[in-house]
Amino acid sequence: MACRPNIHRIGNLDGVIHATQAVLPTMIAQHRGHIFSLTSRAACHDWDSRGILSYAVAKAGVERLTSALAEEATPHGVIVNCLDPVSLRSSGAVAARGADADWSSYDETDSIGEKALFLSTCDSSFTGRRIMRTDPLPSAGSLAAG
Repeated sequence: MACRPNIHRIGNLDGVIHATQAVLPTMIAQHRGHIFSLTSRAACHDWDSRGILSYAVAKAGVERLTSALAEEATPHGVIVNCLDPVSLRSSGAVAARGADADWSSYDETDSIGEKALFLSTCDSSFTGRRIMRTDPLPSAGSLAAG
């Protein structure tokens, strides 16, 4: 049996690793920067990941990378955070659940912009290493307070 590349790992974990490797040395040299990534509720240990195991494992890897990288990068002025926009009607969610599923409790993809902007532009006094789950999506003001 030929080994096929795993698209979930390549797109969701490897992409974060390669992008981080590309920008982190410059950020450390400048003693400032923000690394921001997206995760999924599928990474949680109590989430039913049947049928999406490789996706769940890749997102769990993104979360672990976020936590470990924040420990190493924060002393160099680099803030590392991750956002989990749960209950999001993404193209992947529609493909997995079907277009006719009940989407009434899901937010549209453009609803996370304010939260993503907050995490990617917070000042260096903000504690990095956050994996922020937004269920339901709070306002950026409540994120800053939390």
